[in-house]
Amino acid sequence: MAIELGLNQPFPPGCDERESLNRTRTWLICFCVDGSYATQFGKMAMIPLNDHLARNSRHWYQSSALTSPFDIHLCAIVDIHLVFADFRKAVSQCNQRKNVDEVGYIVTHYVRSLLTSCCRASTSYPLLFSTTRSCPNV
Repeated sequence: MAIELGLNQPFPPGCDERESLNRTRTWLICFCVDGSYATQFGKMAMIPLNDHLARNSRHWYQSSALTSPFDIHLCAIVDIHLVFADFRKAVSQCNQRKNVDEVGYIVTHYVRSLLTSCCRASTSYPLLFSTTRSCPNV
């Protein structure tokens, strides 16, 4: 339904700032829900992995004075879902090639990517982290 409403498309003419923020927020939530269901049920997500809005949303919470304080959480969750989406794609391609030896490498690579994403989140989203910890050497 979000695609039918065009939430993944550029904003329509005459769209004010609050409406554009709400459209973006709604689309990012749809991206996260889709990714969560895909991960939970072992399926590929319905929203394309190369979704422009999701892939470029890391600093969206800073785009306006009208964003909600909770938008920082949404951006962090989208970032984590992107790592999971890339992981699912890599595992799917590995399964198609039937190369079992490659699975260990893929898991190691994406565990590192997830740790890197969490470390990046601690610097990109400092308000989410109450303590200062150094990131592990990944």
